[in-house]
Amino acid sequence: MLDADASKPDGQGRSDSTWCWDSRVWVAVEAKSQQNPEREVAPRDVRQAKTQLDQLADDRGVGIPTLSAVVISSPRTQVADEAVVAAQSHVYLAHPDT
Repeated sequence: MLDADASKPDGQGRSDSTWCWDSRVWVAVEAKSQQNPEREVAPRDVRQAKTQLDQLADDRGVGIPTLSAVVISSPRTQVADEAVVAAQSHVYLAHPDT
């Protein structure tokens, strides 16, 4: 899509999809679309998401581009306080409909 190198990284605990435009922009998607929307995004989901770019950089043998993000796709709209504290500026939450 849009000339990105799109893939599903091999291995356990890896992102569900990555979209890389060379060393300019990377987006990793962590799909949690089957989660119960009545609950909060848990700290474990955020901890998993925030490691995805580091793993991708290791796979590609380069540093993480400044314009990079990990998107947690979940029907949950509330985030546990502990998850907010664990998040980094490159981790975003988006509803699956988005």
